[in-house]
Amino acid sequence: MSRILLDLNNPVFQQDLFSLQKSEALAVLKILKKVSQLTWEQLYKDQGLK
Repeated sequence: MSRILLDLNNPVFQQDLFSLQKSEALAVLKILKKVSQLTWEQLYKDQGLK
């Protein structure tokens, strides 16, 4: 099964990300890194992302 690809080029997403406090932005980036390393099957089974 293929890994999840993230498209972070949405202007609204970028505006919201850049408006976060540093600690919040780092938390979002940590989650995005985790998601990008999963397959779709792993994402559906992951209890920490629900």
